[in-house]
Amino acid sequence: MNRDADAVRTAGIQAAGTQDRWRAPCSLAACALILFARMPDRFLNPQFYAEDAYFYEKALLGGIRSLAMPYGGYLLSIPRLVAWLAVRLPPLHVPLFFNLAALLVALLAIGRIFSARTRLPMKPVVALSVVLLPHAEDLFMTLENIQWVASLGLVLMLVSSDAAGPRQRANDTATIALCGLTGVFSILLAPLFMIRAALRRTFESRLVAGLVLAAALVQAWFVMHGGGPIAVGRPAPFDFGLVPAVLGYRLIAQPFGGTALIQLPPLALGFAGLLAFAALAAMVMNPRLDAADRRARALLCAVVVPVAAAAFYRFRDMLPMFLSPEPLARYFFVPQIVFVWLVAAEFPSGGARRVLSIAALSAYLITCACFFRVQPLVDYRWKDYAPLIRSGQHYEIPVNPPGWHFRYSGEGM
Repeated sequence: MNRDADAVRTAGIQAAGTQDRWRAPCSLAACALILFARMPDRFLNPQFYAEDAYFYEKALLGGIRSLAMPYGGYLLSIPRLVAWLAVRLPPLHVPLFFNLAALLVALLAIGRIFSARTRLPMKPVVALSVVLLPHAEDLFMTLENIQWVASLGLVLMLVSSDAAGPRQRANDTATIALCGLTGVFSILLAPLFMIRAALRRTFESRLVAGLVLAAALVQAWFVMHGGGPIAVGRPAPFDFGLVPAVLGYRLIAQPFGGTALIQLPPLALGFAGLLAFAALAAMVMNPRLDAADRRARALLCAVVVPVAAAAFYRFRDMLPMFLSPEPLARYFFVPQIVFVWLVAAEFPSGGARRVLSIAALSAYLITCACFFRVQPLVDYRWKDYAPLIRSGQHYEIPVNPPGWHFRYSGEGM
């Protein structure tokens, strides 16, 4: 009997190992298929979108020097690197190369969820929740906004255990170098990495905090000396009363509300914002968590604060713009994803927490279904214009969104 029980136990362990081995590639393949279903034109009829054309233009003109050019007041290393590599390709295929590079960055960031070092339950659900996000705007299949998706690499490092060897340390260093120098998230998250190091008191946590701080200092230098982003809209006085409403809209109504909750008045949205913060506190104080899991969850919750604060500061004169579905949705992408992850993490707790988690995730899926397809880009027939790029003459090529152009004088070729 004992021998039979041991055989059953061994078979169970082997089956679990096989499931773990296939869980990550199957989940990432599902993520790629979901993105294809949401925006098939990005694969079948690839075109430049907004600043993607600008990055390509500067790579053509400046070569490797373009890697150090700031944009919007800070470095965007991943788009610049992709554009520099794309110069070697036939112009006809460059938009597809950009889109596939954006897809690869997204899958690499999401793939870190499945690392054994990452302290997150329900990993397939957590991974799929990223690409199912309602109102996805143009986050995933464009390099222009890939900084928001790449930032998840830094967020996941906050809830990862320390590197156990040179290979893992090199992975962490590469993640910090690329994600930390693409956008301002290294600046926003550096204090949390310092808190993480203070709590752990290990060499690896201090090393990671130091590397993130170094990336943050580089970006801060460019922010201070490179000029900030261009303001848009009509300025209005900062309205503190709108802050809870914006948080309620972005953390609850928009991701969990379908077509119903997004029409709530500001007072109801303000109540939803207070409810969101109460939920965050309750999820941190879950009595079933051990000390390490509680610290990791507290750091994950804390991500919401600097990212949301930065969005409020950036658009302090235009807060009402945050109360509509599409404009500026990317600025709350990270808080929304973190909130969904925390909701999913409540499922293993059982009892009422599991019931609430199932109800919230069901609402999330319904909302995803309501806002699944992303509007296709206007077909500006890139293939007809691509031959001009190697001609060495001046040209002006229309790109998305309507009104944008890819201009080139023929210099630097």
